[in-house]
Formats: sequence, structure tokens, C-alpha cells
Amino acid sequence: MHYHILPQNFESPMPMLSVIGYSSGRLIAISEEGKLFYMKCDESLFEPGTVLEKDDMLPVSILPDAQKIYESFNIDWRPEHE
Repeated sequence: MHYHILPQNFESPMPMLSVIGYSSGRLIAISEEGKLFYMKCDESLFEPGTVLEKDDMLPVSILPDAQKIYESFNIDWRPEHE
């Protein structure tokens, strides 16, 4: 028999992201799958290594300089990031 544990109040768990740095006034965070996300914020708000929820973050892949951002953090740009 298998049991599935549901989060409290039947909410789905929010994916977590780890801050890896900043680029052009944008905080850059990485998911467990290796995808990058960003949000505009002051560099003094979060240090690298801080774990954030994905709710207010947008995928870096929508930015015109997405490939450059991936490469600046030494992460291979793959077509599925587009």
C-alpha cells in the first residue's frame, strides 16, 4: 500500500531556488533541474546561497541575453532552456 503525503491545507509545494548571484540588476537563482530564474532587486537583499520560493521569479530563458547569463555562471546553455 502506498501513502501520499499532502502539504498542509492541500497546497502544492512551491519549488525552491538557490541564489547564485546577480547580473545587470537582476537576482539570478537556479532550480534543482539546473534552470535559471531571475527577478529585479537590490544586490544587498539576498546573498548567494539563499533559498527562495519560485513564486515571484521569471525564467531567464525569456531574456534576450539568456545564453550570455547562463555562460557567465558557467552553466551549459541547452536548447531546452529556450
